[in-house]
Amino acid sequence: MKELIQKLCLLDNELRAEALKSELAAKKVDFECREDMAVVVPSAGDDAVVLCAHFDAVSGSFGYNDNGMSLGIILSLLKKLPKIAEVVFTNGEECGFLGARYYLGHSRKRILGCVNLDVCGFGNMVYCDPMNSVLELAECKNGRMPLNDGCIFAASGIPTLTFSTGPAEVPFVEGIRQIGRTIHNGPLDNRLEVLNFELPDLVGSFVLRAIGAFANAA
Repeated sequence: MKELIQKLCLLDNELRAEALKSELAAKKVDFECREDMAVVVPSAGDDAVVLCAHFDAVSGSFGYNDNGMSLGIILSLLKKLPKIAEVVFTNGEECGFLGARYYLGHSRKRILGCVNLDVCGFGNMVYCDPMNSVLELAECKNGRMPLNDGCIFAASGIPTLTFSTGPAEVPFVEGIRQIGRTIHNGPLDNRLEVLNFELPDLVGSFVLRAIGAFANAA
């Protein structure tokens, strides 16, 4: 996973997009490019539960935590996802959630739910913002997160939740503050050693549970 994150997390967003597409091609995964706004691995039918993560980073940041680890987690899950899952890697999250807006404005799928991953490399526990969904995941720390791509799906009436990660030892709000000190142009997000590489399997298990719950609730 560490080598994958290094390949994906480049200082130029166009290069990040090309690295992501190269990785999908190497895995022999069929994908579609939606202009330069999103890279989509489509679901098998007309219905979809969207699994979303943004691939862009702010200027000057490698974005290992925001949002390289999330990309790595999703790529590691591709062979485990049910056919109803539609993977959406968005661009422009850092400048107004442009990729999420574009995808929703052009998708012809009936979207049953959205699972969004953002900042999933720090700490030792999964954090969950249930947003407008009714999913209860007692094993997570639950609360409200800062604005992210998931908010765009939720605002469209799509049941949505966002997963992040953070320290287990502090309350949710303090954990979010600590997460904030690892992202954007903060020096920690340019240090690969800040990532906890035991998190991907844990986050992945919650992702699969949430996708299944959204699909079964439809």
